[in-house]
Amino acid sequence: MWTHSTVTISGGEHLVGVIDKSTIGAGQGEENIIHVIANDFPWEYPMHFIASIQKLVNNWLLLHGFSVGVQDTVASPTTLTAIAEIIDKAKKQVQKIIRNASSNIGKDGGPFQLSPGLNMMETVEKLSIKQLNDV
Repeated sequence: MWTHSTVTISGGEHLVGVIDKSTIGAGQGEENIIHVIANDFPWEYPMHFIASIQKLVNNWLLLHGFSVGVQDTVASPTTLTAIAEIIDKAKKQVQKIIRNASSNIGKDGGPFQLSPGLNMMETVEKLSIKQLNDV
């Protein structure tokens, strides 16, 4: 007989309780079903148990699951327009970084400031990548 805090199984029959992921074996510890089966029975038993649980889950998904069609993955025209505007704005910001660097104009109107330890190209690349990553 195996008893978890809320589940009791005796002679292979589920008597009491709800079997959830903590009971099955998610996480660590010696109080989950898979661990007990692996310790108390030959190696084939936990293998068959896991295969049976997978079949149960597969059948549940067939009856209660959902599907995603190709149309569900296509963005609407409004979304595509918003994305294009965001990308255009980011491109303009990168072009401004490049213009400012080539004209030696910094953020405050003074000279363009190099990042510590980087040359001009590396600084422009760093600022451009940061700008694009912020999108």
